[in-house]
Amino acid sequence: MLHRLIKSYLILSVFVFMCGAVALQHFLIILEQSCSV
Repeated sequence: MLHRLIKSYLILSVFVFMCGAVALQHFLIILEQSCSV
């Protein structure tokens, strides 16, 4: 039971980390575009 909980938590944290990385990339791209204008 606990092992399954930890496994699902790890998958969730990896998913959140990937989404955060993608969002950060988009944010940096938008920031560069607004600065160049």
